Amino acid sequence: KLSPLETVAKAYATAWKRLHAIGSTIEDAVDFVLKHRPTNGERRNVAQAIDEYVADAKANNLRPASIRSLFYRLQKMKACMGERPICEITKLDADKWVDSLPLSPMSKKHHRTIAHGLLNFAIDKGYYGTENPFTTNRHRRKYHADEVMPECMSWREVQKIMTAAIEHEPSMIPALAIGFFSGVRTNELRMLDWQQIDLAAGRITVLPAVAKRRRARHITMEPNLVAWLLPHRQEKGMIAPDGEKWRSRLDAVREKAGVAWPHNAMRHSYASHHLVKHNDAARTALQLGHGRDVSMLFEHYRSVVTPEDATAYFDIQPTAKDNMIELRQAQ
Repeated sequence: KLSPLETVAKAYATAWKRLHAIGSTIEDAVDFVLKHRPTNGERRNVAQAIDEYVADAKANNLRPASIRSLFYRLQKMKACMGERPICEITKLDADKWVDSLPLSPMSKKHHRTIAHGLLNFAIDKGYYGTENPFTTNRHRRKYHADEVMPECMSWREVQKIMTAAIEHEPSMIPALAIGFFSGVRTNELRMLDWQQIDLAAGRITVLPAVAKRRRARHITMEPNLVAWLLPHRQEKGMIAPDGEKWRSRLDAVREKAGVAWPHNAMRHSYASHHLVKHNDAARTALQLGHGRDVSMLFEHYRSVVTPEDATAYFDIQPTAKDNMIELRQAQ
């Protein structure tokens, strides 16, 4: 039914007054509604959309580690705005949530990326409009700060770790050696089979089913890594202990060694020392599975070590004595 002109005029005047008070116009309000209203008429709150998104990731064979990352980060979003209709989330809401996280800039970036994927999912499902509020402004000015390098372990600390493994958890020796001396990602390492280790050629093959980005790569082994693996070599079978045994045995080694274990310790330590030893960023990046893009290496993996440190790091190796494995001291 058509409303009387007077009713329409009053509604318009009231709307104009409310919007004018916050510096907006009726056109702004219309644009907002068209961008944010569900395109298929269905409404979901943030919590429901998150549950659907995680279920969709599982159904599409996303790696378990990636699903855990999704779940962990999105739980923070659910706790903050879970009951709100997802169609009402604005760019201001998105920025406020990311800024409120008590995390490093890089961790905040990861959370924004995960949330961006969630809103893209909502847009595809018709639960949201067409403009993702977690999209960043690429032309925003960047304020430069002093470089914050990732932590890595010194060769003396790695030596203590390997000594503790020899004395207390020999089953961890191959996995730790591969982690520290080839830089294989922990999630890849836990899926690696002895069939992918070619000691004669000095090569590790990371298959697509194992690789983080599902792209195969070959890793050239350092001589000390071959020495660590030879006494433990098998025709086939998983290199790392299964399931909870991995965590419990790794924790036991770390406790016995009595050293700090920074985030991503094995991969960061390998990358930092390999780069200095070979003085070839492209070569190190290729070993890590970054292709020849060295920016990732310098931004997230490189810590400052000396050439002497690098030499000592890759001189950590066992010696055979009375059928026992001992650690040869790096000079």
